[in-house]
Amino acid sequence: MHHDDYARDRLYRLLALIVTGIAIMFMGQLVLKEASSVSNFFSGSREPGAVVAYETAAPNYADTERTTAVDPGPTNGGANSKALTGGVRMMLVVVGGVIVMAIGAPVAYHTFSKALERRRQVRADKHRAAAALVERREQWSAVEKRHQVVQDAWFDAEMDVVTTMLTRPALLDPAVPATGRLIEALENARAIHAASGGEPPAAWLDGISDLESLPYYRAVLDLERNWRAATTAADKAGRAILPRTERRILAEVESLLAIATGGASANERDTAYARIKTLLGRIKTLRIPEKAWQAIDAAHRPQIAAGVST
Repeated sequence: MHHDDYARDRLYRLLALIVTGIAIMFMGQLVLKEASSVSNFFSGSREPGAVVAYETAAPNYADTERTTAVDPGPTNGGANSKALTGGVRMMLVVVGGVIVMAIGAPVAYHTFSKALERRRQVRADKHRAAAALVERREQWSAVEKRHQVVQDAWFDAEMDVVTTMLTRPALLDPAVPATGRLIEALENARAIHAASGGEPPAAWLDGISDLESLPYYRAVLDLERNWRAATTAADKAGRAILPRTERRILAEVESLLAIATGGASANERDTAYARIKTLLGRIKTLRIPEKAWQAIDAAHRPQIAAGVST
């Protein structure tokens, strides 16, 4: 989980605790208020009735007898009883609310925490899925780069045909078994990649299949194995795969190449290149691609058009 998500979840929980605490405090104050009202009702003094004095005349006596009586005042027993009942009922309601809050608050907090945990889990799953998608695309790109490395090496071998003929001519001969398998592997990997449109399969991006199960991945592995096998075989064979007459031609080409790349004058270099092209045209065992002839003209003698037919 990201640090911001963790801090936000902690803030939500803190707010939940604060709100719960405030609610319990509020309900507690209501209980205390109602309890105080009931207590005052029982402990408070009712205003007594007025004490009045009255005289009772005694006509048969000389002295006047003075007596007192207590005026009971108005009778409020019914009203007081209703007030008491209402106050007790209110206090019971408030006490019940506090009990419910005391029991419900932990439950609500637990439920809230679970909801946050599920939310955090969903976010974590999304982050993992996004990271896995990025990783799988990077793996696909890495396979494409490996494919491109072999293609570039093969292209260089074809374009630098003189060097290839002098060092590993078997790479230019499809009749050599290792070279034939290499060419087939090149075509297979190219065809599979083209069929995919350059995009990895959706099932693999969704994590349903493994990298090793992808046809393109297996084709690139096969291509790399065949490239190593073909170059190893070509290095081992050297010029021995060519007839003796063609080996002599290549020996002369090698001598002329030194003049063509470092001759004293432009005329000498041009003469050497022209002779090299003539000699290469006499080699029939190996196929020299047309683009190789074009590369020779473009790189070494751009002012002279190619004049050797393949």
